[in-house]
Amino acid sequence: MVAVTFPLAFLAHDLEEVLTAGHWQRTGAAALRRRFPRAPQRLIDMAVPSPRQMTIAVGVVGLSVLSATGTALIDLASAREQAAAAAGAAAPAGGIRLLQVALAAFTAHGVTHLASSAALRSYTPGVVTVPLVIAPYSLWAWRTLWASGLRPDPRELAGTVAAGAAVAFPLVVGAQLIGRALSRGR
Repeated sequence: MVAVTFPLAFLAHDLEEVLTAGHWQRTGAAALRRRFPRAPQRLIDMAVPSPRQMTIAVGVVGLSVLSATGTALIDLASAREQAAAAAGAAAPAGGIRLLQVALAAFTAHGVTHLASSAALRSYTPGVVTVPLVIAPYSLWAWRTLWASGLRPDPRELAGTVAAGAAVAFPLVVGAQLIGRALSRGR
């Protein structure tokens, strides 16, 4: 169930980002400049994407989410067949592990929204859906995975969270760069 609903949670959150990108484009640079007067202009430009850039970036990240969930669904079907043939819990298959990393990245992404709004002391695109979507969904999803026997070994849990955080940042920055590159001249 987590693999099926994960893209929906992602969509609900990122819809807020896309819908508020225009307002953020008009007000964000000035707000960032007031709060962080010494910030490099290039960093401010990166933090204030156009609606088109945001839409492309959401699409790029969305493809990664669909890939992770699709792979997890295939592995879950395979795991059910294997469970019928052998007793005992096995380590999560690759796709399920990928789903756990994607879920950790989604959770970490929510934390970055809260941190950026706290640092700016105002609204930033995506922060409203952190308490409404990301936090409750993440809690439910982790509990559901663990209750179904897909709880990683405690030593692996730290690695999963670290991998999720390590995936989230470059994926989002890369998606923003792709959005910027594809929006040039338009």
